[in-house]
Amino acid sequence: MAILSHNSVSSVFQRYEDLIETLHISDQYTGVIDDAVEDESGGVVVKVPERKIIFTHTAPRSAKHGNMKSLEPLLRFILQLIDRVNKYKLTREGREKAIKNRQRVAQNVQKLSHQQRQEAAQVRKEERKKAEKEKLLQESDPDKTRKWEEKEHKRALKKQSRVKQKVMRVG
Repeated sequence: MAILSHNSVSSVFQRYEDLIETLHISDQYTGVIDDAVEDESGGVVVKVPERKIIFTHTAPRSAKHGNMKSLEPLLRFILQLIDRVNKYKLTREGREKAIKNRQRVAQNVQKLSHQQRQEAAQVRKEERKKAEKEKLLQESDPDKTRKWEEKEHKRALKKQSRVKQKVMRVG
């Protein structure tokens, strides 16, 4: 951003580097990812993006910045930065690059959530099988046990044949 590359900005950052924690400027801020809200159906509610400047700093503890009065130039700078950012307009290339980056991040988040859902489904499936096996082992009927083992054997054979078919199609 051209605003942040100005000499006065870098000098303020250098002067107060031990007090400045973060400076986040966004025209599409939707909140912290950890604060995602779910609706009744279990889906994530998408917040409306808004323009935000988030600035965090620590209170002075050293002799260099002895009292809160010494923070006045920093706070004035932040207020001026808000005005500068408000007047700043992205170029067409910058806007396209930002859109492309946001789409890439959204795709990564979507892939991650899909992978997490798949893993959760796999865990539930394994737990169900384990519970079924435990229930069967607790019963003393050998006929039911034998039938269940045959059924599991057929499933394993079917799964193996699918894997072989996939290998033959690829090769």
